[in-house]
Amino acid sequence: MKKLYYSSFFLFFILLWNATASYANHILGSELRYQFVSASGSTQTYKLTFVFFADCSLASSGSFSTLVPPATPRIRIEVYKNGTHQSLGSGPSGSVLLDPIAVNYQEEITPVCPDEANNTQCSVPKGDYPGVMKFTFEGTVTLPDTSSNWRFNFEGDHTNNTAGRSGLINNLAGTGTMCIYATLNNTIPIIPDPEGYYQDAAGNYVPVFPPYDTTGKNNSPSFTSDPTPFFCINQPTTFNLAAIDGDGDSLSFALIPALNTPVMANGTYTNCNYVAPLSGTNPIAAAPGSFSFSPVTGQTSFTPNAMVNACVVQQVSEYREGKLVGTSMREMTFIMLDNCPNEGPKGPVTNINNGNVDPSDPTRINVCQGISGNVAFELQGNDPDGDNINIFATNLPEGATAPVTNNGTPNPVLHFSWDIGGFAPGDYIFFVTLRDDGCPVRVTQTIAYTITIHEAYTSGRNDTIEICNGETYEFYGNLYFKTGIYDTTFKSIYGCDSVKVLNLKVNPLPNMLLNGGNAAGVCPGNETLLSLALPEAGTTYQWFKDESPIAGETGPAYAASDGGIYRVTAVTDEGCRDTSKRIKVDLYPAAEAQILSVSNNNICAGDTVTLKAQEGERYMYRWAPEKFFRMFSDAEGSTVKGKIDYTGPLTLTVYNRYGCQDTASVMLNTHPCCEVFVPTAFSPNQDGVNDYFNPHLQPGQVIVTMRVYDRLGKLVYNNGNIEKGWNGAYKNGEPAALDTYMYYIKYSCTDGNNYEKKGDVVLLR
Repeated sequence: MKKLYYSSFFLFFILLWNATASYANHILGSELRYQFVSASGSTQTYKLTFVFFADCSLASSGSFSTLVPPATPRIRIEVYKNGTHQSLGSGPSGSVLLDPIAVNYQEEITPVCPDEANNTQCSVPKGDYPGVMKFTFEGTVTLPDTSSNWRFNFEGDHTNNTAGRSGLINNLAGTGTMCIYATLNNTIPIIPDPEGYYQDAAGNYVPVFPPYDTTGKNNSPSFTSDPTPFFCINQPTTFNLAAIDGDGDSLSFALIPALNTPVMANGTYTNCNYVAPLSGTNPIAAAPGSFSFSPVTGQTSFTPNAMVNACVVQQVSEYREGKLVGTSMREMTFIMLDNCPNEGPKGPVTNINNGNVDPSDPTRINVCQGISGNVAFELQGNDPDGDNINIFATNLPEGATAPVTNNGTPNPVLHFSWDIGGFAPGDYIFFVTLRDDGCPVRVTQTIAYTITIHEAYTSGRNDTIEICNGETYEFYGNLYFKTGIYDTTFKSIYGCDSVKVLNLKVNPLPNMLLNGGNAAGVCPGNETLLSLALPEAGTTYQWFKDESPIAGETGPAYAASDGGIYRVTAVTDEGCRDTSKRIKVDLYPAAEAQILSVSNNNICAGDTVTLKAQEGERYMYRWAPEKFFRMFSDAEGSTVKGKIDYTGPLTLTVYNRYGCQDTASVMLNTHPCCEVFVPTAFSPNQDGVNDYFNPHLQPGQVIVTMRVYDRLGKLVYNNGNIEKGWNGAYKNGEPAALDTYMYYIKYSCTDGNNYEKKGDVVLLR
């Protein structure tokens, strides 16, 4: 068996010799990380760690010598902020210089078995097998402020040399100079889980957080797997960075192209070219259908089927509160070996308690929330070649344990146990590494395992679902329309009994009862009020005319001045909507008031005047002032008579059968008319005609005094029976003689003044 190993490694050694002799390069991979050190105000100090994975072969000794004593290697890191170069270090152009670490600067990481540990090209004296040496550099950089876009670049410079990739790599079309970078967003603090909640004045539950660091610091994840894995042709295998983030950030993984100089002004690189059909996202020559990569766990699975030593670059992105806070990279060379019978160790999951292996993914264990007892299983290591196996787990969920029995034997067993009580549903990822001691090459497999806690019981009692009266809510195939609490139990595909509780609240619709009926009318120029009988606080309204919204009319009432079809919609503060019945508003025909004639418009105060209006169908008439018409009838009718004693307007108001009204006015001109008419003769012969002497008074005139004298000046009449006047007789009743008599009359008029009238009158017999 060992002869086969030697034969395989001799072929590997010859390939490496020829490649490195041609390219004179020595780098198999690298990684760049940063760790927060301290903060002062807005400045933050970080420790930068850079690692080379270097080829120890004799063919690369010229290049390799730049990393080992007596050389004094230093790494140059260029810093960029928002795409602009920053001078923050003492190196050329302000670059930051990293020095070799004080302890274990050189550390051999060749994956050979313990028996061959001193027989590699890294050994002194050099041995038979190729070797890989890890060189670690560290230094600090102080960032003057915070930014969402810091970038740390290794641009291929170390000491006075460049980091040429090993010529062993043959999935690239020209290996070029190796460049990698890391990014930092130091503006987002790490917010711990709340300690509790309080209810504010508005009834909202507000989380209470313990004091926490607001600096926005970040630390790169650590990679806990071997960086230079060796794989055997035609043997299924897996690889994982086993990335652990101490800040608790969420990680995502990506395969990206290897980077090369030149470097752009903003700190970005050019990509290396790959030998078709390989690419940065598909860098390994693998059997059809065997290659897979998980962006969630970073797990790479494949079955290599060609001697293609692959440059593989993984980038890990960190997310905090859904925002990107950093990225880091590891570049590796996956070495492919031919004719190696050493199969890798395996570790099937067995004896599962309170869980089951996902039928589509043997590395995922499904468990149900709320189980009684721990989730437990065993991972039993075995090696087809009977090699001894060491198993260890990293990044275990909080509270989980994974002790190993019989470690370092052909049959070690990892015993996983975890009480999931109190943990939220979701994925919990940890890593298990199995390493055999096969010679000369040890096979290591790091596998990401996922414990998925599935929701097994969701009360939902505090999560009220609200609908409106008349609606239905579908809850797992059932329709509900009344306020209440409903539940249903079902078994998920993962075997978890789940009880879903529906807390349903049915909110009432707005009250759309209208004042009046569903019809109304309005006279031209007037308004009719359309209104809701029971408007509600917290409800918003919108009126419509002929199905178009009326701008600005958002109250519970609307004064309509035009005909049309009206309605109002309402939305309660719970979002329930309803609409009123439609109201038809008719625009009635207008009434028309017109005064056709006035019998006399040169009126003595107190005269009788006749007024006539134009008649309309089923009109009602009202004349004003009403008091002028009381003597004759009243103030209603198309024709009226009135005794008018003032100068001013006389108004006619007409109403049609719909109640619409109109008015018309006429100006009446009255005057006192204070001249009195006195007859020149009278005949008191008792024939009933002209038997009395008296002035003919006009309306408003009143006799104050009336006297009659004969020719001799004797008073024959003095205010006797003043309403009828003088009857032609003396005071003693004796008839007066036929003659001419003189009179004196004093009277008052409508203007309030007294007037006198003198003259003569003939008494005839």
